[in-house]
Amino acid sequence: MRIRSMDVSGFGVFDGKRFKLDAPVVLFYGENEAGKSTLMHFVRSMLFGFPTRAQMEERYEPVHGGRYGGSMQIAFTDGSELRLERYADQGKA
Repeated sequence: MRIRSMDVSGFGVFDGKRFKLDAPVVLFYGENEAGKSTLMHFVRSMLFGFPTRAQMEERYEPVHGGRYGGSMQIAFTDGSELRLERYADQGKA
């Protein structure tokens, strides 16, 4: 499985941001508080679900607005692709 792209609608400091991951190896680097951990939690939330409201420190709700969630384009080794979308609608997550 390979993540081809991530569209972050509203997650932490990111809103309306697209990341194209078309290289064999992708490395995110930056200063402290640049958003590296936020992106890691975005991937986890997309694959396994959003943390509950009891886990507020792990939720990364949108700081600058936007719909909480996003999508990822995923490619598999057999050549098939999948678009995964996940949004936490108001009052449900």
